[in-house]
Amino acid sequence: MLADALKELMKKKSLRKITVQNITDQSKLNRQTFYYHFKDVYDLLGWIYKTGISSYINSDGSKDWQSLLVHTIKYARKNKSFVRNTIRSLRKEAVEKFLYPFVHDWTVLFFNDTCGNIMMRQSDKDFVLELYTFAFIGMGLEWIGQGMKEDEYYWIDKTQTMASLLLQLDSLYSVKRPAQYNFCLQAEKV
Repeated sequence: MLADALKELMKKKSLRKITVQNITDQSKLNRQTFYYHFKDVYDLLGWIYKTGISSYINSDGSKDWQSLLVHTIKYARKNKSFVRNTIRSLRKEAVEKFLYPFVHDWTVLFFNDTCGNIMMRQSDKDFVLELYTFAFIGMGLEWIGQGMKEDEYYWIDKTQTMASLLLQLDSLYSVKRPAQYNFCLQAEKV
């Protein structure tokens, strides 16, 4: 009820302008109930994203990167005003910090599925995962800011293109560079 109230209020006004009193009035619950569960409005917002989105995204039990991407995009589009208002209301660093664990876990699934056969040092893999995680966060925030025009199939195509580029770079650099700089190292198994 509190989550629904906040989502409804965010259709009309900025998160910064929403008070606990607004939420309790909208939900017909008292402030004591709110504070029993949450310390402030931002705590409720975090809970909505952690539980609500996770349950929506994982609703069919799929764990592959394509299904998770499709569900995430569908959730964002279904809750467009809520998602856009969240992004507009928080500092970029706060949004990135919040998104990082989810996007990183998704990036690991994506990488392991599309590039799992690449043999590389763990430090190189960690670097690629960080790079892709922040690239996906940045692209996602840009997509939200621009009105979420592209659909899930556009994003699946673009992420598969990124994997193809990584695989091409791996084969190119493993042939042309000295062994100590090879991206693909047979000596260290991931």
